[in-house]
Amino acid sequence: VTIKRNAMNISQWFVTTVFLVALWAVRADISKINKLMANKNKNIKLSCRSDSVFNSCSWTNPSNYSCPNIIPGKSGPCRDIQRVTFNASENNCNINVSSVTEFDNGNWTCKLEIPDREDTFSYTELIVIAEASVDFEKKFGTIFSKAGKNESLKCQANHSRPLGKFKWERLNPDNTKEILENPETRVTPVGEPGSGLINAEETLQIKMKPSDHD
Repeated sequence: VTIKRNAMNISQWFVTTVFLVALWAVRADISKINKLMANKNKNIKLSCRSDSVFNSCSWTNPSNYSCPNIIPGKSGPCRDIQRVTFNASENNCNINVSSVTEFDNGNWTCKLEIPDREDTFSYTELIVIAEASVDFEKKFGTIFSKAGKNESLKCQANHSRPLGKFKWERLNPDNTKEILENPETRVTPVGEPGSGLINAEETLQIKMKPSDHD
């Protein structure tokens, strides 16, 4: 009798374990973190999928505004998120974002409400690629110095997006170029929050040579 009881307990444990593992696998399949890159002003589609019919779903943008109570078979505009419309089927909760901007950067969260299960979530990190821009500050002047003296040379780029790389070169008497080690870049965010614009500046400390007269 003891052997039979133990065998029954083991059988029940095995069935329960298989069920839990299967349920975890289903949840893991629809709880992913995805990445999507899109050029600025492009139209994009964000989707999350369930392996079964869901009652409703919702999407939340990086600014914590939501498009709630999306019902399968329904479509329309999201009232609280501009430039976003929804379109849901039995297994897919989709939204369309038109003319994406830097303000759409970040994590978008999809929530699925499925009968007899806990709510499940899917995350999409949206990366909006803006056109590069820079206002390069061009200032030319004459530096009078002596050989062996340390001087400071500054290079500045305003309203940059994204952050570029400075390159310092020294022209030798034989017209070859010597690549100099970059100093630390100082970065200051500017413009409206989320604009991605920065001011960047580097100051090079250099010991003057007789050949630096040009």
